[in-house]
Amino acid sequence: MADMPAVEFSFVLPVDTIGKARKNLRVVANEAARGALARRFDLIAIDRFVADVTVGRIDDSALIAVSGSFAADIVQACVVSHAPVATSIRATISERLGPPIDGEAEAVFEIDDEDPPAPFCDGSIELGELLAQCLAISIDPYPRAAGAVLESAAGGEEWRAGPQGRCPFEALAILKKNRT
Repeated sequence: MADMPAVEFSFVLPVDTIGKARKNLRVVANEAARGALARRFDLIAIDRFVADVTVGRIDDSALIAVSGSFAADIVQACVVSHAPVATSIRATISERLGPPIDGEAEAVFEIDDEDPPAPFCDGSIELGELLAQCLAISIDPYPRAAGAVLESAAGGEEWRAGPQGRCPFEALAILKKNRT
């Protein structure tokens, strides 16, 4: 197996300690983990990252359910002005995990099928990494500071696509006209 990159936020849960009875867990990222995750996600800072999750077996199967919620207070750079933008994120998590599927058999899925469970590795669940991935998809990819204005590339003139505005090709014509 290829070496896995270091996990910034580690909270390992051995699968053999998980029974049918649900376990309630509070997972809190320490300062070092928050700093490493901030670098990974290109954030200015993560001031708080905490999750309350429930973990347990699904019926008597090898599948494990992880559900709950997490909260994070992050600081990002505005995509327009690069000013700090503080954001509070609150989201839920609902994941199914299972042992890796042996073999290279091709799986056939229908569009309406439920997603297959995510595999756990080496008899353990890396709950910290699972939570970090859930945080990553909850981050606004284009944060804007209040009052941030994006100047138009077409010589300061604004353009909008659609019935009220000009089409983007008109903006290209303006650029071409300004270039000559």
